[in-house]
Amino acid sequence: MIITKELAACKDKAGVERLWKTHNIATYPKKIKLLRESMGNPITFYCPEKGIDAANEYAVELEIFLLGEWRIIDLYKKAGIKK
Repeated sequence: MIITKELAACKDKAGVERLWKTHNIATYPKKIKLLRESMGNPITFYCPEKGIDAANEYAVELEIFLLGEWRIIDLYKKAGIKK
């Protein structure tokens, strides 16, 4: 999907927000789905007492994305290194 490649190239929150605006993506579930796809669908655990709403889930996923640690996995794959 083209948008996940564009998203993977984003390095900051402003870039991500511009991409959402450019592609008319406004809902948290869609944003979360695309962030996860661009990171290779990592498993994220949430442990709140009363659940987590979509806005907070998006904020967590965006922070994980912006940390960029998921990028190293892609580099390993390209180099033929397995976990």
